[in-house]
Amino acid sequence: MTEQSSTETNELAAALAKARPEMPHPIKNCKNPHFNNEYADQKAIMDAVGPAMAKHGLSVTHQPDSDMMHSYLRHSSGQWLRASLPLILGQRRDMQALGAAITYAKRYLTGALLSLHHDTDDDAESTMARGPAKAKRAPKAKVESSPSASDWEGQLDNAKTLEELAGIKGAIPWSSLDKEIRSLITTAGMLARRRIETGGAS
Repeated sequence: MTEQSSTETNELAAALAKARPEMPHPIKNCKNPHFNNEYADQKAIMDAVGPAMAKHGLSVTHQPDSDMMHSYLRHSSGQWLRASLPLILGQRRDMQALGAAITYAKRYLTGALLSLHHDTDDDAESTMARGPAKAKRAPKAKVESSPSASDWEGQLDNAKTLEELAGIKGAIPWSSLDKEIRSLITTAGMLARRRIETGGAS
């Protein structure tokens, strides 16, 4: 995932810092049988965050371009932040696969731009040529694991000072994360920094 922004983003960051506490958690209204997890689809996300965004002059728009999806977080001042993600079609390469990839990219990028902490959807599962979900095996004994991407995003979003933000970034095991997760966390860190610099609180 790549990011770009307008030259100035201070008003956008301040508006986002005010809007974030007013955004309820989206309702998880869908279930992925392959991963056996629940998630909120794009409509549920926008139903949850839309009122707070409108109140503070924010909007999200999406623009597909060849094999990329570009999503914009815009502010009424004209300032903007763009995040982009490749449209990966997997083994199927038809219109249904493209539609599934676009839907997933919209959700993923909306969450990244707004620093939302929600479960991923089917990772465009419908673009993969898989058979029916197999019966789950008995779970293995759970062992303590390192923080997930959502955990790191949450810590960055809760940082109150630049020093605290730097400490959190320093503790992230960047080398063990895949490229997309690194990009997602980087975006969360960038938005957190702008929030702190503009004096906002999430």
